[in-house]
Amino acid sequence: MAEIKNTPQYRVNALLRTADYLKVKCSDFYDEARMPWLLVSEMFKDDFKKIFSGKKVLEIGPGYDAGLSRMVFELGALSYLGVDINKDAVNTSRAKVPQGEFVFDDSLYIIKSLKEPHVIISSGVFDTTILRDRAYIEELVRAIYDKTPLGEFTLHSAGDFNKDFHEFFSQCGFQK
Repeated sequence: MAEIKNTPQYRVNALLRTADYLKVKCSDFYDEARMPWLLVSEMFKDDFKKIFSGKKVLEIGPGYDAGLSRMVFELGALSYLGVDINKDAVNTSRAKVPQGEFVFDDSLYIIKSLKEPHVIISSGVFDTTILRDRAYIEELVRAIYDKTPLGEFTLHSAGDFNKDFHEFFSQCGFQK
């Protein structure tokens, strides 16, 4: 039976087939990747409030623990949308943070579909992807760039690949 092309399942399956996307089980390091965010958000609470307060937030790959949704709501975010390619993670996150919206889909598709500006964030996602399917990641970063209004922020953590990650984002037009 052929897959229906305009569905989240089709988009995620295509991503997994073409990108060799997840050889690593992401949930193994999601919590570890988020820990620096929680520490930094506490240290720079006023700065983070300025970034998130009154804004719509989209997180790429929130995983099983609802990502950074709790943090951004505490910092005054207007809304939160978490996009993940794991249905179980989406369902678990929905139960943990009901005021957030969690969807199963390809983040690139959702970002390109945004009608309004969002602060786009991720933690740990680029650890598993940045050295794999470079073309997909370039398209994803360019979509993030296109959807980030001038003067606004997009926040990401790449763990062990931070140097490569910052260099790559700079090549795509972002400033540190």
